[in-house]
Amino acid sequence: MRVSERMKSYNLLSDINRSMSRMIKTQQDLSTAKRIHKPSDDPGGTTRLMQLKSQVRRTERYEKNIDDANQLILTTENAIQNVVDLITRADNMMLQAANDTLGAEERAMQALQMKEFWNQAIDIGNTSFAGKYIFGGTNNLTEPYSKISESDDETFVSSHDTSVYLNNVGFSSGTVNVTSADGSVTYTEGDATSGGDYSIDYKNGAITVHSSGSMADATDFLIDYDTDSPVAVELNPEGVSGEINRVIDEGMQMKINVSATQVFGDTNELQAALHDAYNALIRNERDSFQGARDALSSNLDRATGVQGEVGTKINRLDDQKFKLSADILNYKRLMSSIEDTDIAGALLQLERDQAVYQASLQTSARLIKNTLLDYL
Repeated sequence: MRVSERMKSYNLLSDINRSMSRMIKTQQDLSTAKRIHKPSDDPGGTTRLMQLKSQVRRTERYEKNIDDANQLILTTENAIQNVVDLITRADNMMLQAANDTLGAEERAMQALQMKEFWNQAIDIGNTSFAGKYIFGGTNNLTEPYSKISESDDETFVSSHDTSVYLNNVGFSSGTVNVTSADGSVTYTEGDATSGGDYSIDYKNGAITVHSSGSMADATDFLIDYDTDSPVAVELNPEGVSGEINRVIDEGMQMKINVSATQVFGDTNELQAALHDAYNALIRNERDSFQGARDALSSNLDRATGVQGEVGTKINRLDDQKFKLSADILNYKRLMSSIEDTDIAGALLQLERDQAVYQASLQTSARLIKNTLLDYL
């Protein structure tokens, strides 16, 4: 077979170009410290690399979910600790109030502090984080608790010419209305000498039914009234029990919120206990002090129980965050083993590529000696 000069030149140039391409590829590997620049460089490695990168992104999202969850749970933990501290202080105050050396005036001063505890409990229940109420469940754009300054249709049992305590103290003047149990009869306020059916102790929240009036003894009646300051709370009617969950790993999610009822009771037991303690101090009812302390103790047990559950969640999130960080590090090591350049090997390869390239140039110079002058 005859080999023409043109074919000889074409083959030599192809060899030179291949040598140059290998050398450029090796130089690129060294300059970028990566050996895969396009899928054709290593199709199998590229596929595995894409899988690992996807896994890293997914794991980083789980890490972000954990960071978000931690912020909410730590805020919740702090709020519950405030509840525990508040109950402890209220209980200590009731213990001091039981001291024989204290009189009505001293206990009235303690009542003012107890009222502050009641307000603080509501404020803690309405704690917000990032514009959302942490104890509000999934209805976290609405305050879990709202204060009420009135009592409607409160039932009491009459006892002729004897003072009967109602649920609250500090009635607003002119707001009291007493009716029969079915609401068909309205009775008149006033002392017995003026023909009144009942009289009201506005400060201490008590009613005395006069035997000379038209109200029967030992009978159920209804009373409505307003108070000078809020005396009760109402839970968000839309509910506070919805669960907020976060995915913290593949196929793994965790509830990260605590509802108001878990901390404060299904029927606002903590606020009620503080309110009853306040009433007992205002009325100077020593016989009610121990009952108030028992109610506070029950609320403390509930709050500390929830506190322990929240602490367990925090520990679990910390452990999971550590695991995910280790997983990401492992994925990146695998990626590095696939795509990173072996610097020492690449330097040796570059020397070989340069030697081959130079040899190709020298060989072509010897084989192709003819120039245009040879044909003139």
